[in-house]
Amino acid sequence: SQLGWSDDGYYFVLPTKVVKSDGTIADASISTKIAPISKALRKSGTLEDWLKVINVYAQDGYEPYAFGHSIAYGSLLMRFTDYEGAVVNLLGDSGSGKSTVLRTINSVFGHPKDLMLQQRDSDIAKFVQIAAMHNISPCYDEISNIDAKELSDLCYGISGGRDKRRGAAEGGIRDDELTWCCIMTVSANHSLYER
Repeated sequence: SQLGWSDDGYYFVLPTKVVKSDGTIADASISTKIAPISKALRKSGTLEDWLKVINVYAQDGYEPYAFGHSIAYGSLLMRFTDYEGAVVNLLGDSGSGKSTVLRTINSVFGHPKDLMLQQRDSDIAKFVQIAAMHNISPCYDEISNIDAKELSDLCYGISGGRDKRRGAAEGGIRDDELTWCCIMTVSANHSLYER
């Protein structure tokens, strides 16, 4: 029910494959719960064309963009740290390329736009997608208008590595807790830290 690293760190789960620590790749199937998300995690185009686009960030003056793109890879390594999550805020004026950086992050594993979280998505849908992606960096475009309580819940939730616990209908606590270990990347026109 989750993509990314297994709990023991010996294999990495993709929508239709598992990459084992010895380099072998096996077929896999995923839970129907995350099937809608996994549709956006797909291969398209060629590696050569993708590299041409990404290598634009290798030019002088594009260092902030290259840093932003590198979050796609850094998020995968979070599982091997003592941290459960972090949020990186790409800050800049409209039209400065923040959304494009988010799309390049998404393009490492799938569709640049279909993986994007948006303000209008429900909180439950956002956290279900973050948990399903587990170690793959979730991207949230244009978070500038988020209210302070929602922003606080999001940032503390990501850094805490799990969604809020929920009660079961018959009493007790549900055992389907959503967890993750990733770096979430968001874009905004103003500093979330200052908010």
